[in-house]
Amino acid sequence: MEPDRPSLPAAARALCQASTEAGGGSLLASVGAKVRGALTPDKAQAGAARVLDEARAQGKSLSEATSDAMASYRKARKDENFQAFNQMLLETEVFGMDVMRRQYALALEEHDKMGVTQRVGLSVDRLRGGGQSAAIDQMKEDLRRQLGIIEEMTPSERRKPTLLLGPEARQRIVEKLGLVDERPVAEMLTQYEWIRVQWEFVRREQAKGRDLPQNPKELQWMLQRRPTPSSFALMKRMAKKYDDFKKKHGPRGKRRSDARR
Repeated sequence: MEPDRPSLPAAARALCQASTEAGGGSLLASVGAKVRGALTPDKAQAGAARVLDEARAQGKSLSEATSDAMASYRKARKDENFQAFNQMLLETEVFGMDVMRRQYALALEEHDKMGVTQRVGLSVDRLRGGGQSAAIDQMKEDLRRQLGIIEEMTPSERRKPTLLLGPEARQRIVEKLGLVDERPVAEMLTQYEWIRVQWEFVRREQAKGRDLPQNPKELQWMLQRRPTPSSFALMKRMAKKYDDFKKKHGPRGKRRSDARR
């Protein structure tokens, strides 16, 4: 199957996406209570309560009003996580894999400190056959694997991850961790590159006295209009990979499509 054409908005969405349902969160948006404490998490609860009251006043059922309130709460917390992550990036003078390692560790620590209410919610979700608990378990597994990859890097590779672009360095980590292939290492590098793009962007915008993005959609919009040199270079490289894939698999994919008709 031919992959979607890589685009800056899609990559930015993948970069910043955060969810706080039942104690969940994106891999890097959960940056710890120290940074998040600078914001006002009660705002999300107050906003949700306001939405609930307004929905009830409009004649909606309690179930419908609660659904609207939860949607409002999730969006507000998602934006708060995004802003907290930006704040962490602004405070980071030098960006390398050691920064990501600290954030992965903090994210795991936050999951382990999940409150009683969140744990009960996950237990209920599991009994009902919901997917939140499984998604969080998968997220924790991904975090541990990514931490393991970083731990296996040399100090030089952590300072300059582009050294891992060579097949020999990747294969060393694959064999050490017993991975099936080098895909997790490649995914880690891609994530690193996109987060570095965000780091460069917010620091540049602050230095120029411009408003910073307050949510993932604003980041997409701003990056499209004022790309950084690294984001432009990364997108150019991704576009080349896409074109190479089309040259290699396009005709065969087309024949499969024609055969299905």
